Amino acid sequence: MGGFSQEVGAVEKEEERRGEKIVNYDGLIPRGSHIYFASNLFGLTFYFAVDTCYHGTEGALCMCKGDVKWKHKIEVAKLRLVESTWVVPGPWHVIHCSHVLNLIREDSLKKPKSIVDVGCGIGGSSRYLSRKYGAKCQGITLSPIQVQRAQALADAQAMYGSQVSFQVADALQQPFPDGQFDLVWSMESGEHMPDKIKFVNELIRVASPGATIIIVTWCHRDLSPSEDSLQPQEKELLKKICDAYFLPAWCSTADYAKLLQSLNMEDIKSEDWSEYVAPFWPAVIRTALTWKGLTSLLRSGWKTIKGALAMPLMIEGYNKDLIKFAIITCRKPE
Repeated sequence: MGGFSQEVGAVEKEEERRGEKIVNYDGLIPRGSHIYFASNLFGLTFYFAVDTCYHGTEGALCMCKGDVKWKHKIEVAKLRLVESTWVVPGPWHVIHCSHVLNLIREDSLKKPKSIVDVGCGIGGSSRYLSRKYGAKCQGITLSPIQVQRAQALADAQAMYGSQVSFQVADALQQPFPDGQFDLVWSMESGEHMPDKIKFVNELIRVASPGATIIIVTWCHRDLSPSEDSLQPQEKELLKKICDAYFLPAWCSTADYAKLLQSLNMEDIKSEDWSEYVAPFWPAVIRTALTWKGLTSLLRSGWKTIKGALAMPLMIEGYNKDLIKFAIITCRKPE
């Protein structure tokens, strides 16, 4: 899931494809009112777009390179920013990009100075957050290859200097002292954690008093008051997905919220962002079924093929309202 992302390098360029402008750049930094980034899968490049503002997730609008078609404009994550989840405490805010940026400029005390990116992959979020807020960001991942790639991408841009660094570390046993970071960030990592309680406790442990914790992760639907568990057919579908993507047991967004509440966190908020990433899997499947996609897939080995064959299961989960892409935020008490 999160492992599919691959930025296209420290370059900026504009391409015209069938009358539509695509801005392609490293670091996920806004350009005007649109943000675009790229993901590489099966040897093909997908372009992803978010209208108006960055929402921190893949696949808001999917386009295959060389066949960019805008059948309709999807205004996704409009007026929602990752920053808005922590800059302004209180109710869940839906804030225009420029307004949020103004708020940050007016109150520099709210800007994070030390950030940890838990499950950083090749460091896209780390670089974005560091550049956005002028903060030091430490990314951790279990993969030495990801660390090498992440550091190379950061080193290729002098602007980062020593502000961004990466290391191999276990999210369940982070190599940091208590209370080191004033922003704790984890995107598309929670679903890989075999022990969700330990995972959340570690996020809280390394957060400083008053720090914000942001978790963006795949979840299953919340249970209704009359339910004790998911339906048998839902469990079976999730099991197939877990087997294909080597995932541990799923939990719900409500489970995260309850856990954070039990640990005395404050300003706990959550939101379902599933609709914003829903176009991703169908677009991947369409491209995988091209000649180039199939050729690349066959060269990738059985594990990748197995993951590709499971993509319709993700779509089924979305269609059945079982699979959720959620953001959960909270603040550690002062």
